[in-house]
Amino acid sequence: MDGATLGLVGGLLGGAIGVAGGIFGTWCSVRAAQSDRERRYLVRWAVYFWVGISVFLALLFLLPEPYRWFLWLPYALALGWAVHRCNVGQMKIRETEARNGNGGTPEAEVSVAGEHS
Repeated sequence: MDGATLGLVGGLLGGAIGVAGGIFGTWCSVRAAQSDRERRYLVRWAVYFWVGISVFLALLFLLPEPYRWFLWLPYALALGWAVHRCNVGQMKIRETEARNGNGGTPEAEVSVAGEHS
């Protein structure tokens, strides 16, 4: 194999492994949810993350130099903020459901940031 072919195979294989890891990580997070409400919340956030990261990667490949380098700071800030918001919302759901006996009362439907009841 010449260098170009090896690079292509490595890039495709690395991308496939990365996507498989993302799918597995998403599945593990959704599977670990303690209630249907939490599961729906995590699935919604998983869609946000997959779409956001896909847009970032598309822009990274489509934008010319040096503009693609300007994407990294907003991406890192947005990703950090999104992970924090997702975790805060997930903890609010767990606390609300623990307090109300797993969502048995209407009070459990308290809105959480990023969730539309």
